[in-house]
Amino acid sequence: MRSLVADGNFKADHLKQKNDKDDVWLTDGESYMTARGRYAEHLANSKEVVEKRTCHRHRAQLNAEASHNSADCTGIGGNCCARHGCFAPGSLVNFQKGERQVNMDWSLCEALATTNVRGLLQLLHIYDITCQYCRRLLERIAENPLLEIPEGLELIHGIGLFHVHGHQDQCLYRWAPTYIPGAGVVDGEILETLWSVLNTVSASTRTASLAHRSEILDDHMGDSNFKKMLNISELFISTVKVIYLLRWVIQQLDLSFHVITGQLKICPRADMLLNNLTRQLHQATETFGWQKSRLLNQIVQLIMRPWMLCSPGLKEVLH
Repeated sequence: MRSLVADGNFKADHLKQKNDKDDVWLTDGESYMTARGRYAEHLANSKEVVEKRTCHRHRAQLNAEASHNSADCTGIGGNCCARHGCFAPGSLVNFQKGERQVNMDWSLCEALATTNVRGLLQLLHIYDITCQYCRRLLERIAENPLLEIPEGLELIHGIGLFHVHGHQDQCLYRWAPTYIPGAGVVDGEILETLWSVLNTVSASTRTASLAHRSEILDDHMGDSNFKKMLNISELFISTVKVIYLLRWVIQQLDLSFHVITGQLKICPRADMLLNNLTRQLHQATETFGWQKSRLLNQIVQLIMRPWMLCSPGLKEVLH
């Protein structure tokens, strides 16, 4: 299932300029920051509806209408791939006050428009306050001609595994990706790691012109995506090698349980195969480095558990 994560970042704010009309914009929505004209039109025609809380007092909801006198942008919000952490083009928006629904609605629809989701039946959308955000999402999109969800696409909503523990108990089992069929193993918090890197330049963009700030943020988000595109092949190849090694280990050890007359039997070649396994693990240490060989050791311990159960001492106990 394709998945997106949404979040806001209030450290990437921007102070008001004296002569903002002198800005020279070289880009306007061609990269990761959204198009200014269409976004401004959306904000002008949208109305933020304050809904009654049905969960705990989340800061993102409580501060939605909070403004800052000295800042024209109180932060940014956006969407990225929940699995690989790539920023969705055109989905990064500026906040005028807090993390409002009108901002995140636009970010979501732009992410859906630029990430080739047409033809998909379902998409998992993870957001810190999904339990409140998704209640009238489809209504807000239907009422706004500038917002659109691809036809036939069903949005499956979730809350990241870190933030969900700050919700009510029922939110855990309803919104945690762990309990969503088809979500896979995803924590839904990857945007937090991207913000931490982007915040290293946010301090320098706080007093830059809006145009320059947009270009710097675009440049660093593009660099993040480019590095992921380059390194994902190396990660994929090393992962495939580990998988093939584990398949070989499992096939060689042949440690399936066979219940015969109430006893557990194991392959008689266990000693020889155990030596081969040790040699393969040494090769893994040289090939994949300590971290991956450490992972392999942990997995092999699980594989060897049946062999340990067949040790002479335990056999006597079983008899």
